[in-house]
Amino acid sequence: MLITVLLLAACEQTPAPTPTAQPTEISTPELTEGRIVLSEVLPGVPGNNNYEFVELYNAGATPVDLNGWSLWFRLADNQDEKLVYRWEAPAEAPGYGHILLAHAGQEYSVLADATYTQPLFERKGGLVLRDVAGETVDAVGWGEGLPAGYVEGAPAPVPTEGASLERLPGAEEGNGSDGDNNAGDFALSAVPNPQNSGSPPTPLPERRLVLSVTLPESVEPGSAVAYEVSVQNLTGDTLQGLRVSLPLPPEYTVVSLPDNVGEAAGRLTWRLAELGDGATETVAIALQAPWTYATCVVGGAYIESTDWPLRAYGPLQRVAIEGGFIPIAAARTLEGKNVTVEGVATMYTGGFYAGGGGTKFYLEDETGGIQVYCPGGEGVVDVAIGDRVRVSGEIELYRNAVEIIPGTYDTDVEILEAAGEPALPTLAISDLGEDESLLGRAGTFTGTLTGIQELNFSYELDLAGDEGYTAHLNVEKQTGVNVEPLEVGKMYRVSGVIEIYVNQWQVKPRRQEDFVEIFPPELLLEMMAQNSVLPGGVLTYTLTASNHTGEQLTHVRISTALPEAGLAGTEALDGGVLEDGKVTWGLDELAPAGGSATVRVVVQVAEDAPEQLVSGEAAATADQWPDPVTTEPWTTFVGSGVPIWAIQGPGMESPYVRSTASTEGLVTGVFPELGGFWIQSPEPDDDPATSEGLFVLTENTFTTPEELAAAVAQGDRVMVQGKIREKSGQTLLDLQTPEDLIVVSVHNLPPEAVALDPPEEAAEAETYYETLEGMLVQLGEPAVAVAPTSKYGETVLVLQKWDVARVMRGDPTGWFIFVDDGSAATHADRSTMSYAMQTGDVVTDVVGPLAYTYENYKIQPVITPTIISEESPLPALEPTEPAAFSIATFNTENFFDFKDPHPTDPPKPSVGEYKHKLAKTADAIVAMGLPTIVGLQEIENIEVLQDLAEQDALAAYDYRPVLIEGTDSRGIDVGYLVRGDRATVEGAAAYPAPGGLTSRPPLLITVTMHLESGDRTVYVLNNHFTSMSGGEEATEPRRNEQAAWNVTLVEQLLAQDAE
Repeated sequence: MLITVLLLAACEQTPAPTPTAQPTEISTPELTEGRIVLSEVLPGVPGNNNYEFVELYNAGATPVDLNGWSLWFRLADNQDEKLVYRWEAPAEAPGYGHILLAHAGQEYSVLADATYTQPLFERKGGLVLRDVAGETVDAVGWGEGLPAGYVEGAPAPVPTEGASLERLPGAEEGNGSDGDNNAGDFALSAVPNPQNSGSPPTPLPERRLVLSVTLPESVEPGSAVAYEVSVQNLTGDTLQGLRVSLPLPPEYTVVSLPDNVGEAAGRLTWRLAELGDGATETVAIALQAPWTYATCVVGGAYIESTDWPLRAYGPLQRVAIEGGFIPIAAARTLEGKNVTVEGVATMYTGGFYAGGGGTKFYLEDETGGIQVYCPGGEGVVDVAIGDRVRVSGEIELYRNAVEIIPGTYDTDVEILEAAGEPALPTLAISDLGEDESLLGRAGTFTGTLTGIQELNFSYELDLAGDEGYTAHLNVEKQTGVNVEPLEVGKMYRVSGVIEIYVNQWQVKPRRQEDFVEIFPPELLLEMMAQNSVLPGGVLTYTLTASNHTGEQLTHVRISTALPEAGLAGTEALDGGVLEDGKVTWGLDELAPAGGSATVRVVVQVAEDAPEQLVSGEAAATADQWPDPVTTEPWTTFVGSGVPIWAIQGPGMESPYVRSTASTEGLVTGVFPELGGFWIQSPEPDDDPATSEGLFVLTENTFTTPEELAAAVAQGDRVMVQGKIREKSGQTLLDLQTPEDLIVVSVHNLPPEAVALDPPEEAAEAETYYETLEGMLVQLGEPAVAVAPTSKYGETVLVLQKWDVARVMRGDPTGWFIFVDDGSAATHADRSTMSYAMQTGDVVTDVVGPLAYTYENYKIQPVITPTIISEESPLPALEPTEPAAFSIATFNTENFFDFKDPHPTDPPKPSVGEYKHKLAKTADAIVAMGLPTIVGLQEIENIEVLQDLAEQDALAAYDYRPVLIEGTDSRGIDVGYLVRGDRATVEGAAAYPAPGGLTSRPPLLITVTMHLESGDRTVYVLNNHFTSMSGGEEATEPRRNEQAAWNVTLVEQLLAQDAE
């Protein structure tokens, strides 16, 4: 490996002292053409074999460009020659000057023009210098038994005791002796004297030009730098037409130039019309250092004159950019480099997942933002939003996200002050995916919530803007943000950190207050009261009027009608007036833009009150809002709690969601692995639209399955109190403490299970199942498994009376009956399943509560089903004949390997699970008849396809993988396997739709099919639509746009190749 420092301006890592003072003046030498020789060699010193250098000397007045030249070392005839260094850029050896090559990592009395890593040998060896044509220019050898061509004449003496070999005459007289005899041309020098291209010429002419160049040894990133240049005329004559050529340090920018200085091709040129004998001229050039860290050697500056033959060269100088800190926007571009940045934290530690034991936070300044990833920093690094922090570390790229990784947290993460939370800019959703300067920064977006999907460790939300663009919100569960109060269809102002993950842009909210509901510009009224009260108890109605208009409302009037019966007394608070069972309040004004006012009325419930107290509707008006704003009547149950049927309500969501309620029921099933149990009303109501069952979540109360099993059992009659939630669409009551569960009695008979008979159409079936959610249900008649039990323990059944053996895409799905296994386990095989079915099995005796999870209603069995199995071979297609070809499509569903990096969902498979899926997928392709082309979806990367093609079942068919990475947030893509024994892939291209519409771009391949009748060209377009997990209706517009994009691609293809 060679590490090069260019003569003109290059970077190196090892610092060295500045050049030594110039030697004493001697007489002017004869001016001759340039001639390069090897002038001094130090092949190591005692105790340090790497302390070595090779020096070249130009024995003539004319500079020689070494670009394309090379230096070689050979130890003996039985060993190959080794390249020491090759010049691959212009590099001038000054007239009567030197070039110094030094071993990398060593310090010398002067700076090296370039470094090498190939070691020499102190006791013997030979060096050959070759020109750009490969012809030998010079050679020097020392020691015995040297290879031919690596020595001139007799070898030079072997260096000892740290001495160098120096070409005569040496020192101040130069190194011009060249009698083609190393023994006579070289002598040992007890004190090595390395010289570089900036060292004074030897011998030093009495009449000469002198060039001095001064740069600071150390500057901070981005700081102002003074480039000072001085020239002196010691020629004895007045000179005309002087030109000073100066290298511009790498990545430095010119701030200002004097009138007689120009810039071109990375160099500066200073022109002087005349310079008198003995005169000195000086110029200062203002530069700016780059926003980076680097140590640069600057050399190659020279002065020449039209009437003076010998150029004068300036010294080499090292400039270190160090200290200070770098703007974050600049730091983001310095992958692999160590930097220091400073900014204000926009995300606290501990909220975003950062691997086991790790933590992360985000930092931004005026230029940009960045993720700070601290492996092992959990509990060590503690940063709050608003802290001003200085961080030093290495810039890395992880799945396209830029991060800085500190080395040691006690010194590399420094909290400077609590600067206060920064104001976040309001951004357009359309900026996402377009403006890369937003990555790593925090911002605020406004839109309509169109979808909420729960994953294992996060929630994925879609926020649609007015422009038709959608922001993907990634809410990590670790933040503690509760998405349950959010409602699809409402407008929100959402703040969060903007990040990219495998090319998918995301907005990552950090805390609950990052979601702010945007109300329409109107007067709103809300009424609240307890959902249950004991006879003789106190009931408080609270009414809140909110003014979301842009003007102040005056003479606001709020009123509500109280229940007609069941009250023993009434007290109107907050200035309310009671008259004829109605309470009225008058407010002088209500402030605009969210101003609100709350009023109350307290009633005493009679001892003989009816089971339900139903208020009248509440209303509000104002001078500017004369049409009354009303609420629904409020129902309060008199007794110990709210019946289950009322909690479930007649719709898809509980009317009591996010409120605390008590209820009573019979336990129909306890499922510790699902974190709770189901209860059912012992006294159902008469409304068929309301369910009598409810799931009680205990994961926050009982931490182990044993604790739950000891607390409650099937057949218990219980009273429970907790918060009503809609978790992933399932209505549940969330216990908060063990005391919220009271067992009233035990060993009760279960309610009668409802025999399921869902309708054929999916929409009708959803309504049908909603009325039974949480209730005890059963198979009233035999059913048939239309698919094998999945790895999640789920099986899809259809009642046998429908005479359905298989359900294909597009067939009715309403009559599906899902049966789960009562656990949250993922099974690698059947050995861990309590039962398993295969397609065609007949099933009976399925009884259990009806759950709703992962967008499906499913029975959680309380007894093991009876399964009647018949041997039925899996169907398989006949292999395609050579005269034909076949194409198949295959959604492999989250086909990830076992390696990092891996998305937060689904869980990373083990090695065994991955190999098992490879084998199963290969068997499925064989069962398809070994198609010529298989289009696959949800593949992580091309390595997965390669592993699949190498399976024993497929290896003989030479399947060739094709995949181009897309921008999906989880890293799934579309790809192909193409049989190499039947077809040739001519080309592949991904076609992302405009506006970030397709995170998994359609992938087009052009294939030549090799048929018996001759070759034929086939085009295949593989598309993977956006998932409907966010709701079919909410995602349909996006899927329609994706379909239209595919149509456009096909039309373009037909226009190019109509046949």
